[in-house]
This record gives sequence, structure tokens and C-alpha cells, in this order.
Amino acid sequence: MYLQNLAYVIYTSGSTGKPKGVLLTHEGLFNLVGAQTKEFRIDYRVRLLQFASLSFDAAASEIFTTLLNGATLYIVDQETLASGTELLNFIRQNQITTSTIPPSVLRVLPPENLDTLETVISAGEALSPASAERWSESRHMINAYGPTETTVCATCYHFENAINLSQISIGKAIDNVRLYVLDSSMNLVPIGVPGELYIGGTGVARGYFKRPGLTARKFVPDPFSAVEGARLYQTGDLVRYQADGNIEFLDRIDHQVKIRGFRIELGEIEESIKAEKDIKDCVLIAHGKGDKKLAAYVITNTPKKEIIAEEIKFNLRKTLPDYMVPSFIIKMEKFPITGNGKIDKNALPNPVAEKTQFVKAGNETEKKLVGIWQDVLSVDQVGVNDNFLNWADIR
Repeated sequence: MYLQNLAYVIYTSGSTGKPKGVLLTHEGLFNLVGAQTKEFRIDYRVRLLQFASLSFDAAASEIFTTLLNGATLYIVDQETLASGTELLNFIRQNQITTSTIPPSVLRVLPPENLDTLETVISAGEALSPASAERWSESRHMINAYGPTETTVCATCYHFENAINLSQISIGKAIDNVRLYVLDSSMNLVPIGVPGELYIGGTGVARGYFKRPGLTARKFVPDPFSAVEGARLYQTGDLVRYQADGNIEFLDRIDHQVKIRGFRIELGEIEESIKAEKDIKDCVLIAHGKGDKKLAAYVITNTPKKEIIAEEIKFNLRKTLPDYMVPSFIIKMEKFPITGNGKIDKNALPNPVAEKTQFVKAGNETEKKLVGIWQDVLSVDQVGVNDNFLNWADIR
């Protein structure tokens, strides 16, 4: 049938950094338009801002969902999108009613004085409770989730006036999409137990363009479907079902890293750092191969005030084990952003080790220890107060 014909091919790097072409069908796109018409409350009166670039799959949602409902699509240039002031003026002047805005942009834009903006959709990254509270006041808000491989959007969570929420759910499946939370043996896990999210039903892509091996790994046979040839997309996202049927996003499974032999969740440490006084936002990266080291990039509420890294580390050690405390805490004025509005982690600066003031070994025991460390680290000079974690190379 024609619905199984290709509608478009879009390249995405996902979490791997290596671009791959995703083959999307007319059936998936048709289902998306119908579902989002209902979820986003689209009708002929809507004025929708096209925030996503054409190289991003969300553009398909914005274009077709708007135009097929007789609504008005407002195109904006990249210069305006990159300027917070100009973007806000564009929304006001054109009386935009609906827009999909990435969380990284929501964090830096003020939600006030946007009287016409009735519906805001957050997508692409995890939405923080603070942003949800600020933007949902007297406004309908949707936290949407979906990999490119499942035709833009797979779940939606609706809310208004979000106050004192500890986390924002990614919601429930849109029409004709099925969600499964499975363990490593492809067994369903109980409510509240973390597992990997698999997505089935209408919207699952054909696979990757000229990548049969990768397609076979990521698009697996659907053991829960009676339809011959049905497949599930393996998202790589760690989630759990809540008692009310909504799904809570926990982290990327590949964001679980090993530090000194311990497996940790980067998101857990990020939340601990954001709870520190004067920390507005945080991104955590595990640098290196083999012996990884954690680097925290932070934005403060008072940009001109310097942070005291050792003080933050001291506070973190009250609740976190030593291996979860970042080796580096780096202050940023703002995080680098990709053209699609996501945080560009590859553009974050490499951490630089802070060395203490050099103090020469004063006795035979200190000289022997210093000599051992010089041999281990292959350096010419080590002081008695130097920190091993700062000396160790980030490879």
C-alpha cells in the first residue's frame, strides 16, 4: 500500500555522533498529524511558530500538522531564533499561539508578557521542574518525547500550573503507538521498576538507509504483536512506568558510566549539583577512555560571582560517594547550543587540571613517594601537596 512508501529520509546522529539516515513512511507521518492535531489542540485559528530547522525531524510535525488543519505557520530566520529578545518580539508581534521550544531555550527565555502564547510544547531534552513551573503558569504545556526512528513523537504529557513537581513525566503513548518497558531479556518489568523503553506500532521507521546491520540491532522483532513482521525500536532510554500509567524518563542507558569500577547515572549527580546554592544549571560529562573523570559545567544565578569548586565538592561529599564527585567544576556563562536548540556537549571546553602550589619533598619518605608518583605519571616534578586526580591525564 502507498502508506508504506517512504515519505522522507532524515539523518540523525542520536547519541552515537555518527549520522545515519532514518527511513520514515507516509503511514507514520499521517498518524503523527492526526495524533498531534488532538494532542496540541490544532485548528484553523492556531498561529504556530516553526522553531525547528528543516534538518530536524520536528519540522515535519510543525509543517504538516499546521498546514493540514488550515492553521497559519510562521517561518522565522535563524538570527531571530538565536536572539532571545528578537524571538520574544516575533512571538508578540505575530500573536503566536503555539510553539515547540526546546528545554535549553525555555531555561533562558522569560515567559512573561506573552499573552497570546496559549500552548508550549517542550521536546528534545529533559524538561526541568523549574522550567515547567515558570512556563506552565496560566498556559497549557506539553512535555513531548519521541526518537526520530518513531516519527518525531511517541508520547505526550499535558499539564498546567506545575508547582513543586520533583520531575516531569514524558506521559503516555499517542494514538496507535505502543510502549514497552523491558529488562535485558526482553521481559516486561513491573510498575516502578526501571527498564529500557521499546516503541512499537504505527510510526516505527523502516530502518536505516543502507545500514542493515544497525537496522537489525535497533529494530527488533515485536514479540507482543500478532502482525507479521512487526518490529520494536530499541530506544536506549532508561524509564519506568508510574502508577498512573505515565512514563518517567530516567536517563540514557549509555549515560550510565563506570567511574573507578562503579556504574553511575550522570543525571543523578547533575541534580545534586543543581541543588547547590547559586547553581542555576549543570551539565555533566565523563571525559577520557578507561579511567574516566567527571567534569561538571555549571551556570550560576549570579554570573559575576566566582564559584569555589572545592566548596561545592565538599558539599557533594555529604550525600554522594567520592567516586561520584566531579574532578572538575567549570563555570560557564551559557552552554553551547546546536542549530536544533539542544546543548552541544561536544563543544564544551576540555577541563584543565588545577595544580596546587609546588612544595618540594622535605624528608626521605616524601622523596620516595614523590619518586614513585613521578614514575607512575611520567612527569618530571611532583609536589607533596599535589592531587593525583588533578595530575592524571584526561585522555
